[in-house]
Amino acid sequence: MYASNAEWPVANQWTRRPGSTSSDAAFRASAEEQATALKQQGRRAARVVAQTNKELLFAAILKHDLAVSELLLRDSTLLERHTPSGITPLGLAAAVGDVPITSLCLSLGANVKAQDDTGASALILAAYHGHTEVVRVLLNSRQGGNAGRRVLLDQVTRKGESALMAAAKRGHLDTLEIGEVL
Repeated sequence: MYASNAEWPVANQWTRRPGSTSSDAAFRASAEEQATALKQQGRRAARVVAQTNKELLFAAILKHDLAVSELLLRDSTLLERHTPSGITPLGLAAAVGDVPITSLCLSLGANVKAQDDTGASALILAAYHGHTEVVRVLLNSRQGGNAGRRVLLDQVTRKGESALMAAAKRGHLDTLEIGEVL
């Protein structure tokens, strides 16, 4: 096809060259270019699936849906994904007080010391919201053994607030007792 001699501002008028077809060989991609395009398309699709799965996982945690969370966490890469504010699935489960999902994340190897953008760990989030059973599960996790408990209790936010301070600030005395016993 080629442009006629139409004058500006009139749009070009395209006509077919004599003997040409719509699938002119000069405009076809090589096999290598087609393979590259397919790979790029596959990577884009994988990114969309990963983003969708991440959003579904965080929604399932907020709804306390263990079955969906378990299904999605078969993809272990989702354990280290985070919300725009840096909260991991473990941190979100701890913040909403979901013991089964917190335990699931821990059993799959979630990093119990991971912190969000404010420096709050899952333990600090659970203590702040008064989720005593989640605090107990986190402190009893086998990550780091007995020394790990002390490390978790000594972790602080960017403002210097520990889990015990967060619990005290909000008046969660039962959570404070667990932290002090350990």
